[in-house]
Amino acid sequence: MTADAVFSLVDRIYEAAVAPDRWQDFLVELSQAFGGAAGLLALQLPASPHPAHYYLVHLREELHPILERHYARGTPWGQLHGPPLFRERFVRSSEVLNRLLSNESSDAKRERSNFYAEWMQPEGLAPEGPVAHHFGEEDGVPVAAVALYRRVGGRRFTDDDLSLANLLVPHLARAFRLYRRLGGAQHERLAMAEVMNRLALGVVLVDRERRPIVSNRTADRLIALNDGLMRSEDRLRTENPRDHAVLQKLLGEAIAGTREGNRGSHVMTISRPSGKRAFPVVIAPLLAGEPGDAAEDAVVSVVVGDPEAMQAINPEVLRTFYDLTPAEAELVSLLAGGASLEEAAKRRGVTINTVRSQLKNVFAKTETNRQGDLIRLVLTGAATSPEDPRKTEPR
Repeated sequence: MTADAVFSLVDRIYEAAVAPDRWQDFLVELSQAFGGAAGLLALQLPASPHPAHYYLVHLREELHPILERHYARGTPWGQLHGPPLFRERFVRSSEVLNRLLSNESSDAKRERSNFYAEWMQPEGLAPEGPVAHHFGEEDGVPVAAVALYRRVGGRRFTDDDLSLANLLVPHLARAFRLYRRLGGAQHERLAMAEVMNRLALGVVLVDRERRPIVSNRTADRLIALNDGLMRSEDRLRTENPRDHAVLQKLLGEAIAGTREGNRGSHVMTISRPSGKRAFPVVIAPLLAGEPGDAAEDAVVSVVVGDPEAMQAINPEVLRTFYDLTPAEAELVSLLAGGASLEEAAKRRGVTINTVRSQLKNVFAKTETNRQGDLIRLVLTGAATSPEDPRKTEPR
């Protein structure tokens, strides 16, 4: 390995920290620096439930499960997270293996033989252990490691190879810390996107210029219906001019609320040219994001339901969560489905005064003060459950 190769590898390392696909480029260059060695690099985000991601050079993907099985039981040169040498520098595994041989059991000998016969020999690797280093760990277990195996007919690794490779050690550690921070944030955002996409409600986040910047699948589906709610010229719009004026007014008030600390929500309905029941809409300011948050430009949420194909509101869950009476839970279900107080009174066969009295009790039990806040609480809570998605396809 040459000094120029080290400088180039350092560049690849920091590129990979922010663009994970570049880890493959790093491994290819490292392999070349070690005379065309077979290379394996494994990375896992700490605390991530997902398995490690592997990058391979001169190794066959179809044989990788065999390697994983042996690694799970312990390699012939011992567990990589055992000896601290692997954490400090690039190490010839023979340094560890020689120490183990004196106390090697018959089971260990058989396992070493099996590892060579089942994986190393089919891969065309020389019958010797790799040069290895791990540069990230969690609870003492490596979560970032690289190993280089000499191929049959390939040149032997020299002390100069290891000395120059060790110049990469601090850079690998720093790059992995950066990779972990960036990857962890990405993992959280992907998880949040998955949660949003599972909602039976449409959710659109807009910025201070009223431009939609994030929307979930349900919102995209409702907009695709082209039945009252639209997205054109990078804005949310409605077919009905009166509804459009109300929508823009409430968006403006919600955006102003983010500046003034007013977190109240607003409720409206959007009529549909098809004659189907109107879309109930809740517009609310978002809490201020953390500095550097990728979604810090989102300032207002627009939550849209479709009474014709929306989620079921489970009155029993409402009763359990908020200690509502059956009549109160039924009222909340109707309001969340887009009914007005008058419509709810008529459908339930009671007076408007009775409905208002029940609503007042519901406000107290749910710790809300306005109908819009109540509907937002219910529509975004555990009392909602999506119907069979086959029933919610655009009609």
